[in-house]
Amino acid sequence: MPIAALGLAGYILNSSYSPYLYAPALFGALAFVSNVVTPLRKREVVFEKVYKAIELTGHQDNRATRTKLHRLLKSVLSLPLGASSALLSEDVNVHKKMDELIKRRLLPAARLGSVKETTVETLAHLLRSPSVSALKDFNDQLTMAYEDVEEVTPWSRLSGFRRSSVGRFVVPMTGAIVLGFPIAIGVSYLWIVGLIHSDFVKYASDPTFGAVIFSFGAALTLLLYRQFRRSG
Repeated sequence: MPIAALGLAGYILNSSYSPYLYAPALFGALAFVSNVVTPLRKREVVFEKVYKAIELTGHQDNRATRTKLHRLLKSVLSLPLGASSALLSEDVNVHKKMDELIKRRLLPAARLGSVKETTVETLAHLLRSPSVSALKDFNDQLTMAYEDVEEVTPWSRLSGFRRSSVGRFVVPMTGAIVLGFPIAIGVSYLWIVGLIHSDFVKYASDPTFGAVIFSFGAALTLLLYRQFRRSG
């Protein structure tokens, strides 16, 4: 490590600058230890959450229990790849597949209250003794035991609304209005103040000029709406 090399150089040279070289070396050593210990601690925390989830699988008829079960299982998704084991880092695709299966199969099942106790026990065993083969077996278990369902989230609902016939009109029109009229007012302000050096308030209070700005904003909004519809 370059930082450790600085500390070694300070020790060998034993010069007046040595204390300044020891400091980055110590910082680098602490960072290295943190990178090793912190992921392991995260895995222990997630393991504890999954272990608690095992106890909740027998009480999924309660809505509050299902919500808690969902939250505990979701914590697995935040587990860094490096926290599992060196073996898992050799097969990133398998780990990504597990995250996808948990999102689309296990978490929707948690909301419905249909999570099997054996599944959570297998997940806990995977966290306790991670390996590529155990990870593949867990993925196979999720694929066979649970249906592929896209979990309903606020973002997925918004995406669904955008794809609907109403959303295809409302979303681009809202964006066009938000941009169109402010741009029209801004251009008018620059034209009055910057080019003809007049009072903008004086012009804006004129009904005729106000109608011109509104017409310009409406035309610009229509152009932006068509552009948003084509790009969407």
